[in-house]
Amino acid sequence: MATIPDEARHLFEGRDFAHVATVNPNGSTQVSPVWIALDGDLVVFNTNEGLVKTKNLRNNPDVAISMISHANPYESLLIQGKVVEMTGEGAEEGIDALAKRYLGVDSFPFRRPGDVRVIVKIRPEKVHHRGKEEGVDTMPEHDDSAARLRQQTLELHRGHLRNLLDKNMEAWVDAFADDAVFELPFAPPNYPQRLVGKTAIWEYVKDYPKRIDLQGFAEVIEHPTTEPGVLVVEAQVEGRVIATGKPYRVRYVWVVTVEEGKIVKQRDYWNPLAVLEALGGEKNMRDTFNVEER
Repeated sequence: MATIPDEARHLFEGRDFAHVATVNPNGSTQVSPVWIALDGDLVVFNTNEGLVKTKNLRNNPDVAISMISHANPYESLLIQGKVVEMTGEGAEEGIDALAKRYLGVDSFPFRRPGDVRVIVKIRPEKVHHRGKEEGVDTMPEHDDSAARLRQQTLELHRGHLRNLLDKNMEAWVDAFADDAVFELPFAPPNYPQRLVGKTAIWEYVKDYPKRIDLQGFAEVIEHPTTEPGVLVVEAQVEGRVIATGKPYRVRYVWVVTVEEGKIVKQRDYWNPLAVLEALGGEKNMRDTFNVEER
């Protein structure tokens, strides 16, 4: 059994994601981003029963894990190992503990009816940590400030999502700079595609909680970029359309730019046909986004 070196354990204490690779029945590879932790010398993550990676691991215990530090993208950790246990015992408490670390909340906010949580425990067999101890000292002196901005950008966007879940649109809008630009490149004709300033953004989103009962975000993937103040996020937004009772499940991509602790630009990419279907028609869609009929 290999062990995680002491100088790499900090990766399991912050908010760095891991990517877990499992083996599909046809021999191909399936890769998923996960929250990760250590249990002594075992590597653990928390997932749901019924997912592809869960099924794969029950059929084949071989697994590979990779991590890259957000603070220093030249630092990486590669692990090859085997699953030694998959258990539901303590899984609900475990996902809450991970949510506390990754999101700063006491309870995992993305639970869905029917979810059955499971903890996956992995015994490392090969471990390779690449960082400054190997002479890789490629981060220039200003990278401390870059790392802080990158982390600030991540935390600001995570708080932005929590404000949506809390239906606190005032706080959501307050995260923007006064002259912020909010772009919707895929918005249909006669819908705003570019809003400038907090007032315009507020008018666009203020009635959102009256139209959509937002309940969670699934499959959230954060992509820090080479620009520390720019973040790309993928997610499925899940909730219920209040007017119809229909489920609202739409995939979004957000590109967020942060300067001096405020969002100065955000681009929202979403499929207008999927939103139109979810909202139950053109009128509900106009009402949701405060767009007058033309």
